[in-house]
Amino acid sequence: MAARCSSVLLRCVLLPALLLALSGAQEDIHTLTRMEDLHNLHSGRYFPRHGLPLLWWFCQVLRIDHRNHMRLNFDIRLESYGFQPFQNNFDENQRRHLFPVIRGQSSSYYSLGDLAYPGATALPSSILRYYFNPGVPNVPWMLGGHDANRDRLVVLFHPSSFRILRLYLTDHYSPEATYRIAPRLVRRIKKLSSVKFQAAVGYVSYITYCSHHLDTNSSTQYSCNPVFSQKTHLEVKTTNGYATLHWNRVPYSNLDAWVGLYADGSKADGSYLSFHYISGKTSGTFVSSTLVTPGLQVRLFKHKTAKHSAFRGNQLDEACGVLPVRLPSHKVYMQLYAKGGHACARLFMHNSLNISNSAFSSAWVGFFSSDNAPNTNYRNYRYVKHFTKEKDLPGYQVWVDGCVGNLLSVGVQARFFPNNGYGHISRTKPWAC
Repeated sequence: MAARCSSVLLRCVLLPALLLALSGAQEDIHTLTRMEDLHNLHSGRYFPRHGLPLLWWFCQVLRIDHRNHMRLNFDIRLESYGFQPFQNNFDENQRRHLFPVIRGQSSSYYSLGDLAYPGATALPSSILRYYFNPGVPNVPWMLGGHDANRDRLVVLFHPSSFRILRLYLTDHYSPEATYRIAPRLVRRIKKLSSVKFQAAVGYVSYITYCSHHLDTNSSTQYSCNPVFSQKTHLEVKTTNGYATLHWNRVPYSNLDAWVGLYADGSKADGSYLSFHYISGKTSGTFVSSTLVTPGLQVRLFKHKTAKHSAFRGNQLDEACGVLPVRLPSHKVYMQLYAKGGHACARLFMHNSLNISNSAFSSAWVGFFSSDNAPNTNYRNYRYVKHFTKEKDLPGYQVWVDGCVGNLLSVGVQARFFPNNGYGHISRTKPWAC
């Protein structure tokens, strides 16, 4: 038995010790175990709140085994999807910590759901839509409040195993509106589609509210906004390094409706980088003269004299919403991202490694025009030893190549080569934005 435990030290000793430490910490947070518990929440069940859609999405990416152990297939310390460390500080007003205090450093709390945090642009549009369009739905804001960025998930993350030891849903860290989500409830949520989940918990989206409350009441002063009911879609894509505006399912057929390109969601409607009249086309594209850079956003206007946008698309995520890929047999992740119209490479290197180590002395990253391009047909490359340090993250150093890659277009890819040969050991997904 001792031999078996010595071979699986983490499972036999460290994790039980951590759970024992947790059990000694006082926790008076209510645990939700059934769908009915979510349905009975007093807040967060109306748009523009995003906590319940965020919870559904997170449960889909979780893996849960027969022992109710929850795991992720990625390291949240890389800040993917906007994960960030959560400091479980002592609250002087409440005279307590919000979550149980963890003894030791084997696990840490992380939060998810701050839609203004870098990386959150990789989240699905179903979570972001109200954040980017806070004033579009023409309905009483008393339904959900003005803040579309209140809700958070908080997880207790064990980095060695990628286990999620505890999962919480919170209304901006309010003790009275913070709940633990039981693994059995996670398992139940995973079995439901987004539509069925929202119906089960009583979440009222804008379209649901429209169809049940507005369209059936002709005396109301409010009306449904067709950009939501027709699922209008706006996005930025790339063509030879330049931003291409895409629009689809636009409900306005007038010839002077137009789309504008903006540096990011914070810019005023009058501060567009370029614009294009859509000439009554419900779907189409326009190649701008603006180089692709993270944060770009497309907005739709009903007519040429409109002072306010009718709808806003999501901001362009720097990595097109794609997670970094891990290098086999290395504690290193690689990511393809956009900057200044060019393809760029980023390496997340574990703190136990040194980029100047001989193992990386001849390693290089190559950029290719497509997934089918032979390894000898690279467009540009950079030796790893010439990467520069961008920042530090918990457990990792982040290094970047300086954006020597070719101009971005759909299909561009980065590959990692461990030596001067042409045998790569890892490749990113082709650029799809």
